[in-house]
Amino acid sequence: MLRSHLGTFTLSEKVLAPAQGLFVVPPSIDARTASMLNINPTTAVLLLSEFVKLKPKDWIVLNAANSQVARCLIAIAKSRDLNVVSIVRRPELILEIEKLGVDFVGVESPEIS
Repeated sequence: MLRSHLGTFTLSEKVLAPAQGLFVVPPSIDARTASMLNINPTTAVLLLSEFVKLKPKDWIVLNAANSQVARCLIAIAKSRDLNVVSIVRRPELILEIEKLGVDFVGVESPEIS
């Protein structure tokens, strides 16, 4: 049976949980954004740690590099001295992604028939 630290994996409107391990989300952060605060960094760490043994200076390639998970991946990858190639769908995103410290940003081109 799958269990989380708060009980079973079921939908609930309210959960009684110990304060330890919880954090307060400011009211200025909407519920959708708040729901991703913990899962995106965790997903990024697992993607960089659980599939392939990466060494400093290895390369990773990210599609949809402006997604929130990809932004977490970029930050963690750069902290591990990995090289990052990022692919975006729109040219106007290039500068924004370059500012995150990636080594190369490319724009996805439509399939050629």
